[in-house]
Amino acid sequence: MTASSSTPKPSRSEQPDVPLEINTSVAHPARMYDYYLGGKDNFPADREAAEKMIASAPGMRDGARQNRAFLGRSVRWLAGAGITQFLDIGTGIPTQGNTHEVAQEVAPDARVAYVDNDPIVIAHARALLSGQGQGMVTVAHADLREPDALLTDPQVLRAIDFDQPMAVLLVAILMFPQGLRGAAQDRRAARGGHAVR
Repeated sequence: MTASSSTPKPSRSEQPDVPLEINTSVAHPARMYDYYLGGKDNFPADREAAEKMIASAPGMRDGARQNRAFLGRSVRWLAGAGITQFLDIGTGIPTQGNTHEVAQEVAPDARVAYVDNDPIVIAHARALLSGQGQGMVTVAHADLREPDALLTDPQVLRAIDFDQPMAVLLVAILMFPQGLRGAAQDRRAARGGHAVR
C-alpha cells in the first residue's frame, strides 16, 4: 500500500526513529560542549577542536561549567519552589547534571521536555535519555524560531501541561539571536511560570 500525496507528513517527533549517521570525524559544537563539561559523548575531532578553542580562549571550559552550574542551581531552586514542569529549549547533548536529574532529586514526579533543533543532538538525546527519570522525560525535535510548532509538538505536550505552572529554560540559547527574540518571549510558554535565560 502506498500513501497518497494528500497524506499529511508526520511531524519530526512523530516520525519513526531512523538511525542518523553521525560523522564523528567532524567536530560538532554540542559534542565540544560535552567535552568542556567533562562528558563522555564526544569524539577525537570534537576534543581536538575544543582544545584549540581552549587554547585561544582559556576560560572556555570554566565558562561552560559555570553555565551548567547555573542551570543546576536554577532548576533546583524552581523545583524547591514547587515547579514540577520544565521545558528545556536548546538542551544540547545530555551530559552531567541534566535538567530531569536535578529536578527529580527535589521533586521525583518532575516532568521535563527537552527540545533541540539539531538532528545530531536529538539522536544523542533519544539514545541517552531513553527510560530515564522517575517522572516524565521526553525529547522533541523542534525549533525555538517556530514557537507554534514547538509548543504543540506531541513530545512537548506529553510532558507539559500549559495550564499548570512551569519553567522555560533558555540557558545558553539566546546568544543565537537570529529569529529568537519574539519566540523567546512567547507568552503561552511562560504563563504562570518562570523563564530562565
